[in-house]
Amino acid sequence: CTAPATNTVLNNQVTSNIGTGIVVSGGSGNSVHSNTVLNNTGGITLSSSATATVTKNLVGETTGVGITIGAGSTGSKVTINTLRNSTSDGILISANTAKVHHNTSNGNAGDGIEAGASVTGFDLRNNIVSNNTGGGINAPAGGTINFNDYFNNTGGACINGCANGANAIISDPLFVNPASPTYDFHLQEPNSPAINV
Repeated sequence: CTAPATNTVLNNQVTSNIGTGIVVSGGSGNSVHSNTVLNNTGGITLSSSATATVTKNLVGETTGVGITIGAGSTGSKVTINTLRNSTSDGILISANTAKVHHNTSNGNAGDGIEAGASVTGFDLRNNIVSNNTGGGINAPAGGTINFNDYFNNTGGACINGCANGANAIISDPLFVNPASPTYDFHLQEPNSPAINV
């Protein structure tokens, strides 16, 4: 949608498109909430949409990036989303002062979360980044990175300048059953080390 003001994209099933599943372009304070976005060429993209919120979405089997915080989407928040099995990054940040909290990014062919080399002021906390072919988090130095759980990322935990964070967890999050066709990313209680992530 082209967003001249504040809009909400809520509770949609968006599947099997040759383009991006959901694109929010322009405006400020937009919300993309509780959508299921599967098998698209691109999952959810913010384009020049400042202070947007992307929360509680399931984005999977994406050709390309799961969630993109595009240039101009300054101050946006990406929270409590599940990203799985994209052919690129789970989450890509190309805008300053983004907050990425409480997401699960698993099994992507790129990084779990990537912040572009020139991005500043990012805040990446309380995420689970696991089983990605790239790094768990790929980001330059200078942002806030802490309280994330890194597990089995081929490229390493936090790469290209970033540090894991003083309160990082380097351990299997113990998902209930993350494999196809179940894709259950709930945490095993009480034993998961990521329950408070």
